[in-house]
Amino acid sequence: KKLNDERFCHDKEQNNDFLTELNIWNSQNNGLHASLTQASKNGEPTDDLKEKIKIHATIKPIQPKGTTFLYEDATIEALTKGLYFNSPSGGIFSSEAGVVFGSHGMSKDNSTRTMGNINKLWDGDSIIIDRSDISKNMLLTGRRLTLCLATQESTVRAFFDGTNGLARGTGFGARFLIAWPKSTQGTRLYKAPPSHWPHLTRFS
Repeated sequence: KKLNDERFCHDKEQNNDFLTELNIWNSQNNGLHASLTQASKNGEPTDDLKEKIKIHATIKPIQPKGTTFLYEDATIEALTKGLYFNSPSGGIFSSEAGVVFGSHGMSKDNSTRTMGNINKLWDGDSIIIDRSDISKNMLLTGRRLTLCLATQESTVRAFFDGTNGLARGTGFGARFLIAWPKSTQGTRLYKAPPSHWPHLTRFS
């Protein structure tokens, strides 16, 4: 978690630098195209300007890859985008899985698609994402996803009951190695508190 937080801050700084460089590049690019338009209107030679535009296109700043790899309350869109632009390996980790099971992606309208895509990522299968804007199309290959969730029994039961069999039917539940330790409630020995709390007094 600490490493992921450090990477997040580092990625944010790098992305800010990238946006600054991109704005500079866009300004120069707009200037070259404006000069080309004006030269064409004036009937002036444009070969040199066209060559400059081509050369300028080759030095367009490239957005740096992110390095974060942990997810928690993320939609499937955010998850696939993160695995595409950031580290190719990721994990959904949470000490309170209710955040994951109760997320927007696990709602009645979205749970089937979310669980299906998580299953594919867990298996290492390719995922093709097509959009009306083809520049935003993505092909995820060689990605790896793992899940490590801790929660209470009631939360797990409520999630499986709420999916009406989909969590089992899609194989989502079968991909988990579930550890369900026996409760120690009722077996813990009572120890009377001390009559004097010197450290507590100092703290207060």
